[in-house]
Amino acid sequence: MKRLNVFLYFLSAFIATGIILLFILLPLRFYAPVWNGYRILTVPGAEDIEQYISAAEDAGISGIASEFSVSNRFSLLGTGRHERFPFTDTDRYTRWFRDTGNEYRYLYLPYTSIWKYLSLYFSLYDKKVHFFLEAAIPYSPIQGLLALILFAYCIAGSRKRLLFFAAAFSFVCYAFCSKSNLSSATALLSILTATYWLEALENELTIQWKQLKERIKHNIFMLILPAAPLLTAVIDGIVPFCFFLLALLLSASMLFSVYSFLQLKDTYWEYYRQHPSLKLFAMHPQSWTQFWNTRYALTATVLTGCLLLVSAIIPLVFSTNRLSSAVAQLNAPQPVARQSIPFTDSGFFTVQASRPQDYLPDLSNYIEDYWYTAVLPYLNIHEPLQPLTPNMRVYFDSFSEDSEGKLHREEKVIYAFDTVFILRALRSERLALLPLEKMLIAQTGFFAAAYRSLPVPSLNPIASFFIILGTLLFPCVLIIISKIR
Repeated sequence: MKRLNVFLYFLSAFIATGIILLFILLPLRFYAPVWNGYRILTVPGAEDIEQYISAAEDAGISGIASEFSVSNRFSLLGTGRHERFPFTDTDRYTRWFRDTGNEYRYLYLPYTSIWKYLSLYFSLYDKKVHFFLEAAIPYSPIQGLLALILFAYCIAGSRKRLLFFAAAFSFVCYAFCSKSNLSSATALLSILTATYWLEALENELTIQWKQLKERIKHNIFMLILPAAPLLTAVIDGIVPFCFFLLALLLSASMLFSVYSFLQLKDTYWEYYRQHPSLKLFAMHPQSWTQFWNTRYALTATVLTGCLLLVSAIIPLVFSTNRLSSAVAQLNAPQPVARQSIPFTDSGFFTVQASRPQDYLPDLSNYIEDYWYTAVLPYLNIHEPLQPLTPNMRVYFDSFSEDSEGKLHREEKVIYAFDTVFILRALRSERLALLPLEKMLIAQTGFFAAAYRSLPVPSLNPIASFFIILGTLLFPCVLIIISKIR
């Protein structure tokens, strides 16, 4: 039995460690920016984008990729001189800056500082314009801070600090890692529930099932209170709800690990005692007038209510989705795969082969145009342009006269399509005028791009405000009933 307890202790500790790692890594997967080093700003298609660009430049953000940069992309190629050039279609290139239905327009903003990001956000917020701004970081520090405040107060006043830490720490992780309007309210109610249950249970190690049923019977709020965070997690959406289930699993595994540790410690001390220890049981179930009427309990409830009020205001001020509440997702240009392909000649042909049918012009198209810009003067104008192939070379005949007056023809390679040429194209001075290509180069590898679904927080900030206000009912009922009884 002892060996089984030791095994279960380490198993639960291993599970808890794995879930904590998931809380760290999953936000990087679900809430990572679409393009590294950039954030997408989405505006309605009918709006004038100049006011958004002006707001970004006033915030200190430069190098914005927008529809205004399309003309630069093709004017540098000198298309007027060659009717069969370039290979990149102008209309297809312009799709980078619009969605499939032309309802929304996209701007790609270089992300260099959280302060510039916040300055832009509040500038657009003050102008009362419609927009969706991709999140700056994959975590939620403000929601996490609210949960941490309640967690710190409750653990400081709890008589069962080790058990409380095991039960409630997971919901602090949840608040930091779930980017949604209701995540802070869900975490706060979960921490309050853990506090309430631990105050209701008298003994840390031993409580009879019959006693637990009687205690729940006399304190029906022990069942009602856990339903509140579960309900808000369900309303919040599928991804926040999955994070909430992870938090519940982490809480259960940490509680079991702590419980096993306490059992092992108790067994160890029993072995060295001369006389068996006495274990106390509450003979009569307590109502909440006896365990939830202390200053600690009331203060924890009031603090929860105050923090819930603050979390209700957060969606009104900090929601990144200022588009229509009916918009649940956008079709935005995104990488087809997360794995980049090196900037080499083989990588060039690999990315071209991996492009889907509805692909958007990428860096390989730019390099292709750059190649033909350089070699067109040396090609036969009567022959059609051929697509690039591996080891493609452009030769030029040069003639020299020897000492005997004879002419000799020498065939020289003036351009070779290889890794050196690709790297030279990616370091060209003309890229200073091509912000979209600069963004693609910043991905440190070739990427095929196409329209993909971009999730948008669909819960309206006003709706979130009233839902969180509704959750204030639970701490208020706790206070009122404890006073009435």
